[in-house]
Amino acid sequence: MVAMTAFIGILIACIIVIKNNPQETAVVVGAFGSILITVVALPKIIAENLFPKHDNDKSIELIKEVFSGDIGIRKHHQDGVRNRE
Repeated sequence: MVAMTAFIGILIACIIVIKNNPQETAVVVGAFGSILITVVALPKIIAENLFPKHDNDKSIELIKEVFSGDIGIRKHHQDGVRNRE
């Protein structure tokens, strides 16, 4: 909703600038296009880089290694507590 409101506000600002200064139409259209691309395309690019499809296997391996390390630490700690008693 916020993005849509911002989009409409920018569109209105572009129309006002073009009506007042017709010679700056190319600048306004270029700025509007870059803002539009930023709002539409940038989130998709960020999402693809944050959550790559081929890294799922690596994530599973990493989680398995963390769990096995955690189990080893717990066993070591429990053995230490038993030795104290």
